[in-house]
Amino acid sequence: MEAVPTTSPTASSPPQTSDRNFYAEGYDKYIKQDYKGAIEDFDRAIQLKPDYFDAYINRGLAKYALGDNQGAISDYNLALKFRPDYFLPYYHRGVVKNELGDYQEAISDYSVALKLSPNYISAYYNRGVAKQNLGDNQGAIADYKKAAELYKKEGKTEKYQNILEQIKQLH
Repeated sequence: MEAVPTTSPTASSPPQTSDRNFYAEGYDKYIKQDYKGAIEDFDRAIQLKPDYFDAYINRGLAKYALGDNQGAISDYNLALKFRPDYFLPYYHRGVVKNELGDYQEAISDYSVALKLSPNYISAYYNRGVAKQNLGDNQGAIADYKKAAELYKKEGKTEKYQNILEQIKQLH
């Protein structure tokens, strides 16, 4: 999953003491797959700014990368306390719930994410996966078709073709 970007400090930056600096350091560590280090920096950013929405999302991503699914869900829930109108925490929580086999809850989260961001391709695709896992092939096909349509509009032909192949296998 992609982290929420920020402007990174340069190598000659002063010592990291602000919430933004800790966040930037955590983001850089996340990108370098130093998830434990990223979590430590996101923790520091949150200590300095307890409502740091992006830090909760990215700490959740780092926890998910380390296999701490419940910790990730907890962070996405905290992010939603500060911005319940933003789609990403719902989407990421859906990804974790899907992995845990809680397909109905995953579908619910993807649906909210799509209500808030109607063209978010990954949410259509992943909701289709969850529906397929529940045996709802028609629902899965509908979501896959929407994802394919959006990929086609973006000119992502290979992804479009891959999804069409998935749809054929469900017929």
